[in-house]
Amino acid sequence: MLMYVEDNEEMLPPAEGWCATVSERGGLIPNIWDCPSNALRGSATRPDYLYMATVADTPYGEIAQPDTTILTLDGESADGMARRWSDVRYRHIGKCLAAFADGHVAFATPSGLLTEKIVYESNESGNFDIWIMNTDGSDKRQLTTTPDDDRSPQLSPDGTKIAFSTTRSGNEELWVMDVDSENLRQLTHTGVGGWFKESDWSPDGSKLVYGYVTTGSYVTYIGIVNADGTGERIIYSDPGRGGGFSWAPKTDMIVFNNETVPNSASSDEIWKIKLDGTGCVRLTNNAVADTRPSVSPDGSKILFCRATGGGERLFVMNMDGSNVTQVVVAVSGNNNQYRNEWSPDGTRLCFELQVGGNIDIAVANADGSGMIAIANTAFTESLPDWGVARE
Repeated sequence: MLMYVEDNEEMLPPAEGWCATVSERGGLIPNIWDCPSNALRGSATRPDYLYMATVADTPYGEIAQPDTTILTLDGESADGMARRWSDVRYRHIGKCLAAFADGHVAFATPSGLLTEKIVYESNESGNFDIWIMNTDGSDKRQLTTTPDDDRSPQLSPDGTKIAFSTTRSGNEELWVMDVDSENLRQLTHTGVGGWFKESDWSPDGSKLVYGYVTTGSYVTYIGIVNADGTGERIIYSDPGRGGGFSWAPKTDMIVFNNETVPNSASSDEIWKIKLDGTGCVRLTNNAVADTRPSVSPDGSKILFCRATGGGERLFVMNMDGSNVTQVVVAVSGNNNQYRNEWSPDGTRLCFELQVGGNIDIAVANADGSGMIAIANTAFTESLPDWGVARE
């Protein structure tokens, strides 16, 4: 179990503000009640004094003295604490408490083990289904088992749900299920013939952005829907076969790719747009296709795929389109690297790796070094998403 403690002379008013900030960024459950640990009570010595301690994995009401203090910070702002909490919660197990040294607990996460996972689609069963595995490729498990194609999975920020597209209702629509495959339900009801081109959760997990392309006319529609299926609405449409929809943290922008010349794949460029559908800005302008943008967890960079003379390759740029740099991944022979995602802490990448006719999933460091193929079979494994799962 992890515990965060902040010591402040005037505790409860600052604590409430800090609690709200961290809860908003970390997707946690805010509350304030008495802390059962007498060991945490004492006189305040400094404002904004935070430490993280490991304690025994016992029920909240039985927590005793912390075993080890493993992090000490002085003078960090509430915003800084929120970012650090968001980072730490991806690296450690769940059942977390945040407590203050005057004896008040601020909030707690739901119980459960929180571990990094990669979800993806695979046709190993004969059609495309949703699968999950560890980030080293171990413990591969099939999550859906219907004759319909289930594709483009996305883990929710709190690790409890997976959004994906499926043809179960006739048209391809956006659905969601728990990470254990239970509580399956349909979110969108577009009723339009066409195909879905990925989705992405809002940073707080309350909404999803999705996109689909109509057949024949090739028009891309971008929509937003609440995580419970309410509030479905289209915010933008434009001719072309778009895709790669990514919700940018902090800026509340949607980043995506779309063709400047409809039905011309080589004209794909990267764009960004506000949540209300206004302010569409083109970020790339090339004679080759730029596709599948993915915004980094800190909201500062965009990872994307660019068609080059040697195949499709990974590139990264700033949110304004500047400083475009290739992520050099060393792979022998002809290959394509595309449909890419960041790890939750932004230090690593996962992507599709095509060597010959086989499409697999690989991971690498953010600079392209240390590449390892983790899903390397005779089947097609594609559209990976790297997140956390609470199991």
